[in-house]
Amino acid sequence: GYTLPMAQNAVGAAEPGSFNDQVQRNFGQFLQQTTQGNTGRPMVFYCQGPHCWMSYNAALRAIHLGYRQVYWYRGGVEAWQSIQQMAAGGSQQQRVPAMQYSNDDYRNRAQGNQEQDYGQRR
Repeated sequence: GYTLPMAQNAVGAAEPGSFNDQVQRNFGQFLQQTTQGNTGRPMVFYCQGPHCWMSYNAALRAIHLGYRQVYWYRGGVEAWQSIQQMAAGGSQQQRVPAMQYSNDDYRNRAQGNQEQDYGQRR
């Protein structure tokens, strides 16, 4: 399938659960290796399209692990491809809106749901 440039697969991080489960521990190890421990390294989480919440779950997990520049590209690959088509002469009607939330939005949601199942929107 199509991926965004320089993307790394973090599918396991999208699982619902709690911030102290095995998925969280595994994802913490993955991010430690991927970022070489740099919690200030920007990272963008995305799915195939705007109706998927797995990337949102992964972003919440990263924020809870202390990463400070975490972004959620809600439109996902579908929005990225639409933008590429528009740049190549496609019509504006093909565009899929993308949303980016601030780290504060993520942190507020993560702190309010630390012990709850935050994967309910999947």
